[in-house]
Amino acid sequence: QAFDILDQLKAKKISVRSWLILAITAILSALVKYAFLPILAAIAIILAGMVLKTYGRDMKGLWRAVKTDFLAQPVWAKVLLPALLLLSLGMFAQRDIVNFVNYHSVVPDCSRVLNVHDCKAYSPWYTDYIRHMHVLDGKHRASKNMLQYTHEWFYWMWYRLFFAVNGLSSHFANYPPLILPARAAEIIAVAGGAALVLWRKRVFRDNPYMLLLLTVTLIYVVALFAKGYATYKHTAVLENMNGRYLLPVLLPMAAMFGAGLSFALKGYARTKAAMAVLAVVLLLQGGGVLTFMVRSDETW
Repeated sequence: QAFDILDQLKAKKISVRSWLILAITAILSALVKYAFLPILAAIAIILAGMVLKTYGRDMKGLWRAVKTDFLAQPVWAKVLLPALLLLSLGMFAQRDIVNFVNYHSVVPDCSRVLNVHDCKAYSPWYTDYIRHMHVLDGKHRASKNMLQYTHEWFYWMWYRLFFAVNGLSSHFANYPPLILPARAAEIIAVAGGAALVLWRKRVFRDNPYMLLLLTVTLIYVVALFAKGYATYKHTAVLENMNGRYLLPVLLPMAAMFGAGLSFALKGYARTKAAMAVLAVVLLLQGGGVLTFMVRSDETW
């Protein structure tokens, strides 16, 4: 939906229906899963920048375009979409904004809303509560500095994208990733990241789509890292380092890495083909599916 709006802005057109649908969808997505908030912020930043680039100081022209398009919409769109937007904004205000005003966080700690006794029913919260008590009484401390924590964060995020975890019968035993898919991810990430840096002007210049993907990825990953580091300082335990948290941005990252590598290897058709074959071979172990089969144990 954001890409459609970028297309319209490049043609200096305004579709009120597209903007309303995007706003409603994004706000409701953020209410369903608060991890969508960084993505919502990135979309808002890029679209606002594109509006300024398209219309500059001609805000009257922008308003005329909005008014003209809105009046041209069918009656159902004029009534239903604004009503849904108001409903979405009301729910967002009642939840996120009220939380931020009252608790200075869109996702306040359980004990700030309820009491500790009631919060104990949620075992992940209670586990962190016990750990925080150990921090306060000096039994544990967050000894890693930011640099050390960053190294641990990258390692465990990579590891837990590819490892296997068993169930309750084996006390959730962890088994290491299979070598080929895990190494393939490293190669693609390093090569793709280097290509993006070296060919950044060709990938991102006059390409608001790639710029949107980059902004979404950066804001999301920074927010994820900051959340993890805050939890570490709170509990002195390395947690919130699960690779699945990266799933919302893996496809945008793949698109950017692919674009960077395409520019880097332009004119080298045979090298491109060889690298494509190599990537397929490295992933032939089946990724997550075969990892769980190979790493299963007798409890299965």
